Amino acid sequence: EKSPDEECNLIIGENEIWTKYENMARQEKGATTLRHDQNFLERAIYVMQMEMKDLHSEEKLVILHICLRVIALVLQNSKLEDPEKDILKSSSIPTLLLSMLKSVFKVGDEFPETLAYLLRACSLLLKPTFSSSIGIDPTITKNLMTLIPSLLKSKSGSAKANTLINKYCLITIGIFLFQASIMPSKMIGIYKEIVDLKLLDEVCTIIS
Repeated sequence: EKSPDEECNLIIGENEIWTKYENMARQEKGATTLRHDQNFLERAIYVMQMEMKDLHSEEKLVILHICLRVIALVLQNSKLEDPEKDILKSSSIPTLLLSMLKSVFKVGDEFPETLAYLLRACSLLLKPTFSSSIGIDPTITKNLMTLIPSLLKSKSGSAKANTLINKYCLITIGIFLFQASIMPSKMIGIYKEIVDLKLLDEVCTIIS
């Protein structure tokens, strides 16, 4: 077991590393490098395996937030150069992101900003996980789509956090619709679910 000083030094070191990653991921070149970096994937997996009790540590929560922002930036800014080294193909990323999203959603009042960052990363995952054979990943669809109505109605935390959550909910719905339009005949179920969940009604309410 680490002493308090060792734990503190470890957290400071991780913070510096993740801040470096975030600066890299803001540019296409850096984001592309991280997309093919196995060490980055291992660090991201380690952070996303954080237990819920760890979120009450401000220092660890900061690292988690940076990690989630970096993953989103990599998803958003990177290009695929080597399919065999593409870490976005790792099943660990969607599995851990969705698991954490569901866990944090249950206590959303405590961590609304974390919820917003998780939602952003999960929504951006819809693009690289899209397949010409099955379309939108059904696992992501099942887990993400059913949470959106509750997320849109939740009013937890600050006005800024609520605005972020609404923003990423709208982006997620938009990505669902765009990806489904690529192969509409296979994605009828997506359109039906959007209608059944009355997501467009929620969108109109927010916009108005």
